[in-house]
Amino acid sequence: MSIKLIALDIDDTLLDSQNKILPSTKKALDKALDKGIKVVLCSGRPLAGVSPYLEELNISGKEQYVITYNGGLVETASGDILSRKIIDNQGFKKIVGFATEKKTSI
Repeated sequence: MSIKLIALDIDDTLLDSQNKILPSTKKALDKALDKGIKVVLCSGRPLAGVSPYLEELNISGKEQYVITYNGGLVETASGDILSRKIIDNQGFKKIVGFATEKKTSI
């Protein structure tokens, strides 16, 4: 079985403690991309917050993908939306109520 896709969380996985991508990581991901393996960056950030890392890794176009907003949005590296899962206002209020009741943050 061959690897077809590598999904990486950005913070504390792709990035080191200095918020940089290590040269060894870049090299490994370049090799993967050269072999036709999809490299998908995943983050709670919006696309604008992921774009600098996509550029640094030379990931672009409609055939590469990115997962943003903690899985709420799946899009191509060029910004075409493939899947969107949004919590409506009523759902958000339920989450806030639950978090308040349990004395936790959201």
